[in-house]
Amino acid sequence: MPQILNLAILGPPGAGKGTQANLLEKKFKLAHIETGDILRERAQKKDKLGREIQQTMLEGKLVSSDLLMKTIDKYIKKISKKKGILLDGTPRKLSQAKDLDKLFKKHQRELSKFIFLDIDQKTSVKRLLKRRVCLKCDKSFILGQTLKKTAKNCPICGGKIFQRPDDNPASLKKRWQVFSRETRPVMAYFKKQNKLILINGEQTIKEVHQNIIKQLKT
Repeated sequence: MPQILNLAILGPPGAGKGTQANLLEKKFKLAHIETGDILRERAQKKDKLGREIQQTMLEGKLVSSDLLMKTIDKYIKKISKKKGILLDGTPRKLSQAKDLDKLFKKHQRELSKFIFLDIDQKTSVKRLLKRRVCLKCDKSFILGQTLKKTAKNCPICGGKIFQRPDDNPASLKKRWQVFSRETRPVMAYFKKQNKLILINGEQTIKEVHQNIIKQLKT
């Protein structure tokens, strides 16, 4: 493996990328950049970028790729060149993949590998119907896997656990289709660069993690 490991991890809804990202962060001591978290954090800042993100979120719109890259740029600036980076949830589109390459080059970095956790639509819907989210820290859990079925509070911060209203069969199938359509070109882009690590995400958490490590080593 290269001395400085810069990774991106992605997968369809319910693939378990958050869980695997946390494991990789600990194992390789990476700076974990979870795009949803940093956008929410940035929206609290009173500068121009923070206000733009906050306004977009208040309007119920998706944050543009331009605002996303500007936010990631500000976080990368704070990270030591000696420390590797783990991007969690980005890039989701081909344009973002290309912008990310440019951004890393600007910071004298290079993406080492793009990890994609592959699951089918049936598994995605099945898992997300069991998904619960913390009202306080916004962390996601899967009942019976990463959260006890009887749990009422978040094991991380103690916040109240709830089910997202859009976690219903019709909405989940639509989101899976959109995600799949947008990310296939991203996978092809990194495969061409010999940076794609494709993992069967339908295995156990331990098996998925072991397979990622094995492929990183080879």
